[in-house]
Amino acid sequence: MQPFPTYQNFGYQPQYGGYQQYNPLQPQYDRLAQMQTQYNQQQLYNQPVQQAQTPGLNGEIVDGLDVVKAKNVDMSGQPTFYPKSDLSEVYVKRLMADGTSQIITYKAVQPEDEKQKEDQSYVDIQMLNSMLGQVKAEILQGIGGELSEIKQMITPIESPKVQRGGNQK
Repeated sequence: MQPFPTYQNFGYQPQYGGYQQYNPLQPQYDRLAQMQTQYNQQQLYNQPVQQAQTPGLNGEIVDGLDVVKAKNVDMSGQPTFYPKSDLSEVYVKRLMADGTSQIITYKAVQPEDEKQKEDQSYVDIQMLNSMLGQVKAEILQGIGGELSEIKQMITPIESPKVQRGGNQK
């Protein structure tokens, strides 16, 4: 039996005479805390920041084909679009597999007048109707002549006389 009871209180370390009590594991605890702090700070700085990239087309407005020829070609192979300032043409410049650049020109085309299209289609419909009428008349003439011949060939069959009452023989 011990003369004084001993209480184990790990959180409390009494200091005697103003000196801190020596703990042989204290340097390891300090080093562990320091490493954890450094690790957490590195995690904050090393997180990849993803910037929202909006999809779009590469290019700019130009005055003519000469300006497009002077522009550098995109080395990634993606096409670069150069609309002409009056919007009558669009130039597309891209890098080819053999290392040369290719320029394609797209020109704006004005659509035909809608009324002209309607008139043309109306004339076509009228022409088709008249042709259909001619075909119909020819078929009816051919069938009509044959029908009259068929009617003449068929002799009328006498229908049985129906008696109404009386003696039947």
